[in-house]
Amino acid sequence: MSTLRRLGTAGALALLVLVAGCGAHTMPEVFSDSERLRIAGDLAQKRRYLDAVELLKAYVASAGGSARVDEAVFLLGDCYLKQKEYPLAQGEFERLLRDYPESDSSGSASFLLGEALLGQSRPRDFDQEFTRRAIEQWDIYLRDYPDHWRHAEGERRRFETRSRLAAKLTDTGELYLELCQKLLADLEYSEQVASEARDKATGHLSVFAPAAFGRRHVAPHATAFLAAHPGVSIGFNLTTETLDVVRDRYDLGIRIKGNVDPGLQLVRLARNRRVVCGTPEYFRCCGVPKTPADLLRHNCFVFKTPTDHSRVWHFQANGRPVSVKVTGNMGCNDGELLTRWARDGLGLAWRSSWEIQPQLDSGELVTVLDEFEPPDYDIVAVYAPQRFLPAKTRLYIENLRAIYAQPGYWSAAAAAL
Repeated sequence: MSTLRRLGTAGALALLVLVAGCGAHTMPEVFSDSERLRIAGDLAQKRRYLDAVELLKAYVASAGGSARVDEAVFLLGDCYLKQKEYPLAQGEFERLLRDYPESDSSGSASFLLGEALLGQSRPRDFDQEFTRRAIEQWDIYLRDYPDHWRHAEGERRRFETRSRLAAKLTDTGELYLELCQKLLADLEYSEQVASEARDKATGHLSVFAPAAFGRRHVAPHATAFLAAHPGVSIGFNLTTETLDVVRDRYDLGIRIKGNVDPGLQLVRLARNRRVVCGTPEYFRCCGVPKTPADLLRHNCFVFKTPTDHSRVWHFQANGRPVSVKVTGNMGCNDGELLTRWARDGLGLAWRSSWEIQPQLDSGELVTVLDEFEPPDYDIVAVYAPQRFLPAKTRLYIENLRAIYAQPGYWSAAAAAL
């Protein structure tokens, strides 16, 4: 090593070049970062890009704040580009433009970045994303480096690429039209088949509904529906849980609206109101609440489950939602029992009109705070979005809507229990 040092820089370089020529992939011994960079440049000129890349990666990793790191990054990107390693070339050119914007190589890096992007459009890129990005990059290059020595070449490359993109889009458009015509023909046939089967309901229909509502107003109507459509079978899940029609794989869900996933299809089955109710005797004794806040002075029965104590009652005032956290001396997870306590004059309940319609008709219960009644508590059917709704689902929805629309249905159905 002492002998080599005495040879001086010129002798060392001569020896390094001699060693470099001894084999296609024999890496020369390098004595400093500057010599490593210089040898890498010589190897790149000889198209020994793999060897050059190894030296340049080592140089960039060890040079730290060297003034020539930008030169190494540019040469590394150029070697990748010439090896058609386009994503790697893109990364190096973007690094130079990001970290060394004042570099003498930034103009060339901006131009070659367009080449690296265009190179990625050739094997794939049906929608021409990289072709468009290459054109945009050359737009940036021509704008930011108007005096660069490759400016004329940049204009030519941008023009050529735009022309090629236009031709590709024309060819793609013709192919797209041909495919669309075939799809439309297939679709027309499919719609014809679906139309022929439109009124023939077959298969199993899975339905979930709130437990109390389902027992009273859903399940009792299944017998007549099945008699009219013998090819259908029905399975009900009557539950107090909130189910997901898509995740839990149901054909149909019946809900008292509230919050419904906006991604679902929704059909209103019947109008429903959410009301505060009590007996006339209770209001004569305890007073009539005039605003939702007045409920804080009343005994309010709340719906409870092991995981949910629904003490918050919801209203609307001047178009804005209003919520009140009520209190009361009794609560349970059975809506019928909450209604019974209210009918006994023990306090107030917040119930759906479908539950208490006979009592409202008879005057046994009366409602208060009607002007603050919350919207969107209708009874609805929900199902997953689909192009063709199966006949079994569509006809079942139509059946329930027709039943609920019968005059006096809600009073008669509840009174029959």
